[in-house]
Amino acid sequence: CSNVDSPTTSYNDTPASLVAPNYATSADVFSFGDNSDMYALGDNPTGNSKDDRGNGSVSRERNPHLIIRCLELDSTQRRQLEGFMKAYEECVKAAREGYRAEEEAIRNRTRAAEREIRAQVEAGTMTKDEARAKMKEISTAARTAINAAREAANKAAADCKTRLMSSIESILRPGQLEVWKKWLETGIVPCKEKGPR
Repeated sequence: CSNVDSPTTSYNDTPASLVAPNYATSADVFSFGDNSDMYALGDNPTGNSKDDRGNGSVSRERNPHLIIRCLELDSTQRRQLEGFMKAYEECVKAAREGYRAEEEAIRNRTRAAEREIRAQVEAGTMTKDEARAKMKEISTAARTAINAAREAANKAAADCKTRLMSSIESILRPGQLEVWKKWLETGIVPCKEKGPR
């Protein structure tokens, strides 16, 4: 047995961009009728707080839930928005599930390799020192693989949000678009003093 931390117990962390801390389950929930933030939209999937769009840098931290009321969408726009949100939900869910599947595959490969090493030690075909070295090698490889999977999942989640924001922007009328762009640039919600509609 090795003293080196095993990836089978050391990596149990889904990327922040792929979890919904405001919800009791992992189900993807979207609602403009309550006070909950939309799934994952407050997270920063890439670690980069700026996104070059329009005439300057726009924060990725913007949550559309905060500005939708101010846009005063008509019924057609609301139906379109529901479709965008459904697509976003499915997009992030796919990224999350892809990460979890890859993580589990890495864990399974690691467990199998560790069992083989233990069997060799017990059979006397590998020394304990050799086993420790091999365990460390396996741990390092697993860490690298999981980090790569995490980065890929974070990028996928960021791409989901970019598409959502672009889709919302594409259906706005000129006056709404002005409110939207100002909010993206400043983060100021102009109608927050009016209370819920």
